[in-house]
Amino acid sequence: MSASFAILIPCLDEAGSIAAVLQDIWRTFAGDAMPSIIVVDDGSTDGTAEVAERQGGMSVQVVRHDRPRGYGEAIKTGILNAKADVICLMDGDGQHAAGDVRRLFEKWRPGTLVVGRRSDPGVGSRRIARALLRRWSRAIGGVEVHDSNSGMMLFPRALAVRMLPFLPDGMAYSDSFKLLFSLLRMDVIEVPIHVGARQAGRSKNSINDGLRTVISTFVMVVLINPTRVFLPVGVGMLLVGTAWAIPFLLMNRGLTAVSVTLILGGIMSLFFGLIFRILSGITQSIIVGMDR
Repeated sequence: MSASFAILIPCLDEAGSIAAVLQDIWRTFAGDAMPSIIVVDDGSTDGTAEVAERQGGMSVQVVRHDRPRGYGEAIKTGILNAKADVICLMDGDGQHAAGDVRRLFEKWRPGTLVVGRRSDPGVGSRRIARALLRRWSRAIGGVEVHDSNSGMMLFPRALAVRMLPFLPDGMAYSDSFKLLFSLLRMDVIEVPIHVGARQAGRSKNSINDGLRTVISTFVMVVLINPTRVFLPVGVGMLLVGTAWAIPFLLMNRGLTAVSVTLILGGIMSLFFGLIFRILSGITQSIIVGMDR
């Protein structure tokens, strides 16, 4: 049985661009099986939902939040309201092209995450932020997704629903979702896409979003692969504590408070790593057990 597809568009004050985005989807898929379209209005004050609802000729499901709840929360709402087997996430500001959505659909296969990889690395602080977040994800998670911050990605709905409790509500959602997918050893495919200029409105990203992403991805690694955190910390503290203690023992001065603290801290870190490793096995079985 062939899979059904949906396009999910989270929006916040995108009244100036959402009509063009929906028309682009209509033109791209005209004559073919039209994917269902879900627009989640995250508490907009500029009439974004009303503009989306007025698009004639298209069956668009518009879901509204009574107030802004965050980018990740808007995505979660869309996933829960979708009926399709596979969902493609795209931005509502006009930077994504529906033609690239079609290309992601063509590359998808069961159990995979397809990510739209932007050719433009960004400029100024945006470029630096993307590079730092990519390197952080690689260092902390041991995974390689070149465009971890991309807002265009395609994934199986059933798996995404089981991931929802472990994902943040804000802008950190995109990086955290891709990292979680990779940590679960699921296949990630990157497809080059073109990103155009924003048609209206302004970017909602901020420095605080970058900090929240760092924290969220760290928590993700602790939940899914805790040995990457606790093992090096524990072994490192044991080695340093032992090295610190040796000269004092050779001088018959006994163990110092510093060496004892480091050695005990290393043992505790390894102990907690073992406990979290057991819990991570339960977490993984909850999320992907039915898909393996």
